[in-house]
Amino acid sequence: MLASSSTRFPVYVDPAWEPVTESSPAFTYVQQAYPTTSHWNEAGAQLGVGFQGLQSTTGIERAYYQFNVGKDVTTGDVLSATLNATEVFSSDWSCTNLYTVDLTNVDHISSATTWNAQPARFSDNNTSAKVGGANANGGCVTSVPFTEDVTKAVADDGDGTLTVMLTVMLHMDSETNTNAFKRTSANPTVSVTYFPTPHDQGNIPWATYGPVQLDDSLVASPNLSNGDLVLNATDLNEAAVGQSLQLTGPGAEAGASEDLTKLAAKYGACMLSFNPKTPVLLGNGTTKPIGKIQPGDKVESGNLETGKNQGGHTVTATLINLDLA
Repeated sequence: MLASSSTRFPVYVDPAWEPVTESSPAFTYVQQAYPTTSHWNEAGAQLGVGFQGLQSTTGIERAYYQFNVGKDVTTGDVLSATLNATEVFSSDWSCTNLYTVDLTNVDHISSATTWNAQPARFSDNNTSAKVGGANANGGCVTSVPFTEDVTKAVADDGDGTLTVMLTVMLHMDSETNTNAFKRTSANPTVSVTYFPTPHDQGNIPWATYGPVQLDDSLVASPNLSNGDLVLNATDLNEAAVGQSLQLTGPGAEAGASEDLTKLAAKYGACMLSFNPKTPVLLGNGTTKPIGKIQPGDKVESGNLETGKNQGGHTVTATLINLDLA
């Protein structure tokens, strides 16, 4: 398809859904009562959230989860992202009394994370959820699923590793309320809907850098007076995929185009995608945006194989700006 003369760039291929490899997140929790104790990936852990005032020694507890979501996700256009967590214990056994569980995006955790060494918080990514009690004896289920919106946290992530903290300290909630204390499971998940950023596949018109050079060396028996100029496809600017210019000459076949990866042209016509602000080398040594090249402009031309300067030539073709975005 990409090599076809009828293909019009830019081309975006919508990929099929690909299965992901599931893996457990890293986790830990910190306890005010045990300020130097690490609970990093602790077997059988139920992570405390809030003020634990039921058992000695009492104190505040906070839960942390860390997910490897990958840079392909975090550098794409993140449409939505959800943390799916489970409450497994609550101090208040009421099914209807709801307490806020807050989430904030934080710096990464490790085995060194303790109450005395907690990660920095990114306070602009705070969210919250209302969660009821977990109590089989009171008629509630023993495991209460709940979700937190982590869209902004994922979108703002820079290295592909998402770390979040669950607490009750935000949104005017108190870390001294024993009834608000909960425990969560160690196996939450994050689901992300995102639109990936297209990657440079190489050997396409907008794949390389530098000024555009109008060139006549690859056209069989070029007639410059008739506008038989082609663009050097190895020197195109990648900055604005979606903007397309068409170079046509007198007598060109309507809609004619070529596979630019082969650097060939027929009928004096060639279509490609690049930034209209891309500079073109002129005969006097200066440059001019290709979107403003007009018939009569003298452009610099060179032989792509030898690199030899062919000298300046006068453009008699017309550049047509086509917005394909």
